[in-house]
Amino acid sequence: LTPEWAKAATKLKGKVKVGKVDATVQQDLAKRYDAKGFPTLKSFSYDKSSPEAFASRLAPDIEEEALALVKEPTPVHELKNDDDLKEHCGEQLVGMCVMLFVPSLPADDED
Repeated sequence: LTPEWAKAATKLKGKVKVGKVDATVQQDLAKRYDAKGFPTLKSFSYDKSSPEAFASRLAPDIEEEALALVKEPTPVHELKNDDDLKEHCGEQLVGMCVMLFVPSLPADDED
């Protein structure tokens, strides 16, 4: 899923908030959003109260599903810590936040 998610994230840049979460570091966050297996791809709509799992694992389908849920374009960010999460997917959510939970993130030079 990671290569497909990366393709979708690139295409969604500036349209949907997209973030990656290292579930080995952010265990509480993964648990809070029921990310039990990896990789897990979830979408968070405006109220963020009930994240939805994506139905597909192919980049074009991920893009289509994400765009169907967003009302206005928003920037794309990598979420490396709780502060990033609060800043980019916090209470003032304008669009939608999509987070990919993975067992670990590659170093910045490997993206």
